[in-house]
Amino acid sequence: MPPPLPPAGRPRVPSVLFLAFTSLALPGVARAGVITGVSCGLQTHNTMRESCDVSLSTSSTVQLGYRVHSVGGAYTWGPTTGGTSVTLVAYNFTPDTEYDYEVRVGDTAPYETSTGTFTPYLPDSLTSDAEDTGAGGSYLLDVSGAGGQHSNFVLFDTLGCDGHPYMVAVRPDSTTSPSSGTIVWYLDVDAESTWGASKIKGWSYDPHDKHIYLVADQRYAYEFAMDGTEVTERDYSAQCSNASGDDGPCPHHDIHHSADTDRTYVLVGDLDTTDTVTGTWWEGKTGCTSASRFSDDGWEERDAGLGGSLSTTVLAMEDLGFDPSSDAGPNPDHSQCTSPYWTPAFDSTYDSLDWTHVNSIYTVKPSGGAPEFAILSVRNWDQIVKIDTSDGSIAWTLSPNASYSSFGTIVDGTGVSGPADFGAQHAVTDTLGVLQMFDNRGGVASGDADLAGRVIQIDFDGSTPEIVRSWEMWQATGDHRLTGCNIEGSGYTVPGTSGHNVLADCALKNTIQELDDYDGVTSAEPPLEVKRDAGSCDDSDFPWYRAHPLLGIGDY
Repeated sequence: MPPPLPPAGRPRVPSVLFLAFTSLALPGVARAGVITGVSCGLQTHNTMRESCDVSLSTSSTVQLGYRVHSVGGAYTWGPTTGGTSVTLVAYNFTPDTEYDYEVRVGDTAPYETSTGTFTPYLPDSLTSDAEDTGAGGSYLLDVSGAGGQHSNFVLFDTLGCDGHPYMVAVRPDSTTSPSSGTIVWYLDVDAESTWGASKIKGWSYDPHDKHIYLVADQRYAYEFAMDGTEVTERDYSAQCSNASGDDGPCPHHDIHHSADTDRTYVLVGDLDTTDTVTGTWWEGKTGCTSASRFSDDGWEERDAGLGGSLSTTVLAMEDLGFDPSSDAGPNPDHSQCTSPYWTPAFDSTYDSLDWTHVNSIYTVKPSGGAPEFAILSVRNWDQIVKIDTSDGSIAWTLSPNASYSSFGTIVDGTGVSGPADFGAQHAVTDTLGVLQMFDNRGGVASGDADLAGRVIQIDFDGSTPEIVRSWEMWQATGDHRLTGCNIEGSGYTVPGTSGHNVLADCALKNTIQELDDYDGVTSAEPPLEVKRDAGSCDDSDFPWYRAHPLLGIGDY
């Protein structure tokens, strides 16, 4: 794929700049190393990253730092690396700002150094500058809020004006009444991945290794470091390209890396080409034909990253006892006999019946040598299932429908109001027995489209599940409840807030908010809001699937 061209009106920045270097060595002190060559410049495929190739005559420690040219002062230093030929990458910049950089060699001063300047900028596809219209219009974000947010950066997926799927990080320009924000980091998934991508179908961020794990096009799974390195990858296209015989397993919706076991869990869907709808709840229903087949959701577990060996595959129908012929679930009318979601992946001979719609996976591993457990969100059943990954046994289920839950009736905790249930949940996580999820049961209304998006925490103190915190999403008009969030979405705890603040994403409204009011009643403007502005090129049916709060970006 061709590299992006510099925007009109800006000078073309060479992909490699050859720079003079300075050797600093004191009499009687051995130099840290001998620099034989340094070439630095903005990457051709990412104009917000500065990359330096350094050659040394002696293997030595090397580090890259940067600072704002007009301010000067101390450098922000990246990680150290060693060798005789190394590549260093710096990122997390304010676009259109001149920076100084310094390559330094050695463990302690005096260092041997090489210096220069660079000016990062956003590509046409992610900018709203008047001079950068791009082929698809301008990319417009609206950053606002009451202020006092704790999210230093907001990481989310989006669609650029060039039609490429991107991961971007936005930095609010102020902690007090933020009225603007800046994209300081981006990843062009299509341009920077082995097999490309047309749509991001699910992703997660691991704060431990600071990597992004994502699924693209229901055919590919990627792991990226924040410097843009594709760490590991996996190609599922041989069984997921809509060709004859393609019945999966195909990746979708979520991918999770366990920091406890270094295993990677990929949600997958398999097409059961044997069982028909005959004799099930769906027989004779509109759209259901002899070509209708059930999709079987579950996960694929791999050791040591996506490139590791396959440890196991667990599927709801094949391994967990889900059987559409005997139990259609509490909400069979929520499924479609012909699911458009699976059309691009499975054999077109069949119509995929997406009857469970598993949409997130998360793992927990208690201390003391206990096995790792998977927390599975079964959206169309309004159910969460905890599974022992060592033997595939179900530890418990949780649902507002008593017949599908191992526990008693869900109740609101002290000081929390709103519906004491959940449904159509997404992005379910677990921390020491407290479940957190994004769902669409806020407020009191009559239909799914009218229910407010919210993030809730459910505690299992004893046998009664209790909603101990509930954050509703906000809008300026009406009753201030943001509705229409019933597809996708996420809610993650903001670091440094002791669990009091969450970052919530209403996917269909392209709206992200940091929320600090957890009594279940929306009343005041939240500390931070990031949303797609009217007129932006990102106005197609492309939801922002998730949003994650960050304290920092990778190593910077």
